Amino acid sequence: MRSDAKGFLVVAIGGGVGAFLIASVLGSWTVASALLAVAILAVATYPLIARVRERRFDLLEPIVGGSIALGVIFGIRPIAMLIVGDFAHRDKDTSPEFEFVLGIGLVGTVAFTAAYEWLRQRQRIPTSRDLAPTIESAPGFERGVAFGYLLTLVSLSVALFLIHLSRLGSDVVDGFRLMTGGVTAELASRWNDTTEYLSASPILSACAATLVGVSLRWRLTRRQLAIVVMLVAYPTLVFYLSGDRRYVLPSIGVPLVAWMLSSGTRPGRRVLLTVVPVAFLVLATIPFIRWAEARNESGGVAAAFIEGLGNPARTVNRFILGPDTAMVSALALEVRALRTPQDFFYGRATVGDLLLAPVPHIVFPGKPQTARNEMLIKTYGAPCETSVGGICDDFSIIGTFYQDFWIPGVALLMALVGAASAAIWGRWQRSPLDARLVVVTASWVVFVPIVFRAGFMPAFQWCLYFLVPCLLGAVLSTFQGSRHGAIDKRPRSAF
Repeated sequence: MRSDAKGFLVVAIGGGVGAFLIASVLGSWTVASALLAVAILAVATYPLIARVRERRFDLLEPIVGGSIALGVIFGIRPIAMLIVGDFAHRDKDTSPEFEFVLGIGLVGTVAFTAAYEWLRQRQRIPTSRDLAPTIESAPGFERGVAFGYLLTLVSLSVALFLIHLSRLGSDVVDGFRLMTGGVTAELASRWNDTTEYLSASPILSACAATLVGVSLRWRLTRRQLAIVVMLVAYPTLVFYLSGDRRYVLPSIGVPLVAWMLSSGTRPGRRVLLTVVPVAFLVLATIPFIRWAEARNESGGVAAAFIEGLGNPARTVNRFILGPDTAMVSALALEVRALRTPQDFFYGRATVGDLLLAPVPHIVFPGKPQTARNEMLIKTYGAPCETSVGGICDDFSIIGTFYQDFWIPGVALLMALVGAASAAIWGRWQRSPLDARLVVVTASWVVFVPIVFRAGFMPAFQWCLYFLVPCLLGAVLSTFQGSRHGAIDKRPRSAF
């Protein structure tokens, strides 16, 4: 195993250095860019191929989602752009920075994968005995505390969302009409009267579903399973109708991954071949039906989804060359805007925005501009807006780290993300029935590709929306359970 890790490091570093040398020697920037993109794909896929070959591939391991995201954004997308010869983004030519951006992408991909593999090899690899501990070895879980906490979460989820709808429209019904009608000028004008604390409140229902399963070790009766399904369906439907894809995936994914982590279940090939394509088509369709005009042109949300199923090739093409993977182009414009040392943000894009994000604008209307919005102003002349035609481009996690500390920031911070991801996965493997570790790992597994695509901020903030309520419930219930004994032995009917 350690020799494999050394082999990976040699391939990663050698491939990166070789690609840079070739890129500097060759006169054609298109050929050099193609070599860089291929090198990124090689580095991103090597850990996955090695795991498949050694029969230790786990779909949920964080390196899977991270490597796929980096490979698609900085490998497949640039190759597709080179093939079609289109480097325009927002009516601007990104070709002058294209090669440099791929170089940054290679640095970040090597740093993430190398740090992840290095730490994984230093950790003690759990044996089959470690992965199947008896239920008595798990921390205690006080179901009475959990039940009260769950009722609080569900009540807050519904109450806060009703307040959101009433502030969005003249009443709850009018607010629901606006929310489900797509982005319009009317919706954008009323959005300043509400806050994401209210609009994202259905998330708490998905958190409650996660905690129901975790507290019962996912040994659910039919009634309990029906409750979990309803708790997940509520936020999923709300966010799908409103076009908030960033919350659709984790509302389903966090409870689902928590179940798979706790039960040891993984989807088979038949399930993956059936579910993954449909899920991809649904998620890839959402960005094109956010706006009210687009919904009217396509005949509505359902019609757009049916169209995507009927023409999957078009959906795949829009995904590869559309806004879903346009981070390379956006990063090229970011690089163009950050020319001198004075232009960089030195921590404000990561730590600064993380501290600023919890401040609600309706309580503090004069709160400072986020570093992400400042970057959008530098790049496009305006901050992120919900209005029709508003520009809210994502620069990827590499873009966030570059915004703060240039190339060294990309290398160091991507390595830290890789090491942290490996640490989370290894810690869960050593205690797979610990409710606290289950919710932390499930949240991070789901959000790794989201964070990598959308940027460290605000995507990490979205992760905290799910992680904090789930972790707080698990900590409170585990703490109380530990005070009353090693394990709560009350029957499942307590729920």
